[in-house]
Amino acid sequence: MPWQESYTLKHPEMDQTHQEFIELLDQLNQAKGETFVSLFHTLKSHTQKHFDQELAWMQQSHFSSTAEHNADHQRILGEINQMEKRLRPATLPLVKAWASERLPQWFDLHISTMDSALAAHLR
Repeated sequence: MPWQESYTLKHPEMDQTHQEFIELLDQLNQAKGETFVSLFHTLKSHTQKHFDQELAWMQQSHFSSTAEHNADHQRILGEINQMEKRLRPATLPLVKAWASERLPQWFDLHISTMDSALAAHLR
């Protein structure tokens, strides 16, 4: 999943974190076996830190859509946690397919709606 200029939200820290997410997702989608498992854990950790930072910004700035934005974060983290439980050789193809299809779809919608609104609010 290549970085698209439309992903730039003119909030440097948020843009950097999003670029890191895309890079990790690209690495994950090219990885195999234990490398995939390790990168999946790295992506999960990065995503949790990313969401924690956004939640702090939302709370500090009294963002009106905090509940909805955080709920979307919790939904995708729930999916990530469910997929993490399937990181076994027999089910690795399922997790790989999910990561290559679901995460890019989610990210594209989330950044163009919720994150763009948050970035505008923070600016």
